[in-house]
Amino acid sequence: MENYYKTSRRTALSSNILHSNGEFFNSCYLAGYVLECYTKLLLKKALNLTDEDLKKEFSHDIKKLNKTITILKEDPSAYGLLDTSYLIDLTSTCSRMISGTNRWDPNKRYDADETIWNSLVSQEYQCSVSIIMAEINKMKLDGVII
Repeated sequence: MENYYKTSRRTALSSNILHSNGEFFNSCYLAGYVLECYTKLLLKKALNLTDEDLKKEFSHDIKKLNKTITILKEDPSAYGLLDTSYLIDLTSTCSRMISGTNRWDPNKRYDADETIWNSLVSQEYQCSVSIIMAEINKMKLDGVII
């Protein structure tokens, strides 16, 4: 069974440690998983999806995850089991992570150009991770996620 909550906490911590130690590329790589976990927690709750559903439908596709979140945001009645107060605007909060040349993609871990995720990008990712983790922790404290 997947545990997106625990995974988000582990990867956020590791990403921050890597960032603090100047390992910006790997810091960004792990930070992306925090965003992925957040979106999967939202979709799992809002649409009552199973872990298997999430794997089949989305895998690590942040664009597709974000698109689905955007659709839900535009139609609050589609939220079903989720209070909309837990939804952050990913387009503005995590813009660097979800679009442009520095966007997160797990396949970039093989990229020869380590400068795609440099110190500036890593700092922006860390800011996004802080906001995302605050929402995830709020969901946990409120009993929305187990």
